[in-house]
Amino acid sequence: MALLANYLGRQCDSELHKARAIFVWICKNITYDRDSVIKGDFPSKKPEDVLKRRSAVCDGFSLLYKELADKLGLQCKYLSGYSTLTL
Repeated sequence: MALLANYLGRQCDSELHKARAIFVWICKNITYDRDSVIKGDFPSKKPEDVLKRRSAVCDGFSLLYKELADKLGLQCKYLSGYSTLTL
């Protein structure tokens, strides 16, 4: 995780650029696991598991972002909640 964080932040000159680098990387490299949501069978949301699978549901995205932000020294809070799925 630290290697990825360092890679993402290495050319950033501000906290905003670091936050944006994390966001863009996650958007390009992690897919939303819609099938798990539909089945109600949610995978692990641990950041290291999300990286291995390259997919996640909401919590997985949030926790991965938080972990990378923490590694880059950004101030970041994780907020939990719930949603409803309409098919």
